[in-house]
Amino acid sequence: KELSMWAMTYGDEKSTRDVMVQTDLGGGKTFELYFPKMYVYNFEQEFNTRMGEGHFIIELKQTGFNEENIKLK
Repeated sequence: KELSMWAMTYGDEKSTRDVMVQTDLGGGKTFELYFPKMYVYNFEQEFNTRMGEGHFIIELKQTGFNEENIKLK
């Protein structure tokens, strides 16, 4: 719910957020990406009540490109 509410927020202090994407690589290893000051550019979601599943697509953009603040771990 919080993700979809963020997608509908525009033009106030809550419209941009720092985003951390973490992928579990298995074996106790993770890959992390950190992106500061991101906002939702596009958000789509679909649900299939018969199958009991759904998916969403969220496209993010950064307010101003700043390569120094993007961190890979």
